[in-house]
Amino acid sequence: MTQREIDELAIQYNKTKDPGIRDQWYKAVRKFVSDVFNIEYTEIDMELHHAILMFQEDYVTNEATDYPYQSLHSFNFWDFINAVDEFREVDTVYEIDIGEKVKGQEYFNRFYYRRRQGWGKSIFKKLQKNQIN
Repeated sequence: MTQREIDELAIQYNKTKDPGIRDQWYKAVRKFVSDVFNIEYTEIDMELHHAILMFQEDYVTNEATDYPYQSLHSFNFWDFINAVDEFREVDTVYEIDIGEKVKGQEYFNRFYYRRRQGWGKSIFKKLQKNQIN
């Protein structure tokens, strides 16, 4: 799917607010990103590439997701990005949450109008073994 076709899905969704079109749009964006930033382009090992894409999905909030939820990562991306620890391969469970629990049009309004304030990024909390469900 081309970027133009993805843009058309976004326009259709904005006009209709049809959840089916939204899901098609999300899937198309995910596929586009994984096709562009493929293993050959990034020149990194397949496990790390997959882990980065998974972390990226958790990093950005999603209107259709129920928060909070737990997510297992095989690398400590969040700790490394925030200078808490050196980058290493280690199973790490995070609780992923959203700052303000809103849905529908209010979610998209905040995502757009407050994006420069960082709204839309997930809140990560590293869990200890006794906190994992």
